[in-house]
Amino acid sequence: MEIVGIGPSLVDVCARLKEDDFQLCLSEFEMEPGEWKRLESEEELSRLTEIITGNPVMGSDFLYKPSMTTTVAVGSSVLGMLASLEPAHRNRSNYASSIATTTDGCVQDLSDFFIDGVQCMGVTPIAQKAVGTNPLGFVIGSDSNPEKILVNYPGVTTELDAELAVEAPGSIVLVDAYELLHGRIAETLDTVIRENRNLISLSLGNHTILTGDLVSRIHEYIESGNIHILCGNQKEYSALYPQYAETTDYHDFTELPIAKYVPYTLTTFGADGLIFGWDNSFFHQQAAQIDQKDIVNTSGAGDTATGAFISGVIGNAPHEDSMRRAACLATKVLQVPSSLYVAHS
Repeated sequence: MEIVGIGPSLVDVCARLKEDDFQLCLSEFEMEPGEWKRLESEEELSRLTEIITGNPVMGSDFLYKPSMTTTVAVGSSVLGMLASLEPAHRNRSNYASSIATTTDGCVQDLSDFFIDGVQCMGVTPIAQKAVGTNPLGFVIGSDSNPEKILVNYPGVTTELDAELAVEAPGSIVLVDAYELLHGRIAETLDTVIRENRNLISLSLGNHTILTGDLVSRIHEYIESGNIHILCGNQKEYSALYPQYAETTDYHDFTELPIAKYVPYTLTTFGADGLIFGWDNSFFHQQAAQIDQKDIVNTSGAGDTATGAFISGVIGNAPHEDSMRRAACLATKVLQVPSSLYVAHS
């Protein structure tokens, strides 16, 4: 079975700034600690890059030689899922994204960096070229403020034609709900999902985006049998189905809509563990224990658990083994600076 992840060619920058520079970010971009913001223009991106790096353009010197206070790595939710697949599955997986070129067709430094990172994971990149700027994600904090700000610039993400990326019927296709929001990627993913020629694994993205038309479309996909695997945290499921807000006992999950329509589901509850739906039976898995002093990063646990879960479904593994592996890897990613963890077993 071919495995195809679809998402942005995202490069993640994690920066710890001096307090004055952190406050400058908050002021100029009208944010509060703990908030998320989408940048709408290259001018905004250049200004933020300048505050962080001292240069409005993020060149190869910065990408390959980050400072003591900054880490740079390939990112995206779906790539985090591919990273935590079992190696035998990951090494036959593909990741489709738009990569940015200059007007004369030259691939940009950020695009080269991203492709190198994907290949180092053992994943085959499927790159569709588009004139513009590569997407960037920023996790920005300071020594004196425990709350970080998250900033995203989508760049050429929305230019991807998902139909061209998924050519073989019967593939398992990994999708994040963010990619259902804008542009050509959203339109072509809608077609891929509704055609029902492939097995779709949908991650719910973030509870803040699950409103209005997007929720209606996801309901349609689910109730039409278009979704084979559905993953998210309790807040995301609650935005999709308000009944989830009151549901913490896994025995109650049999009464929820997904039990009828989706063969495999994963709901994460942070330190309270995970609930798996496996062939319409539901199971609880406790979170793996981790010492607070060992946590260096607070993002990526859900995507990592999702990838481990998907690997279990693909490999038809015993659900108990998949549950334990998902819980274990979810804590592993919290102990590395990046938001993804490349599993070795």
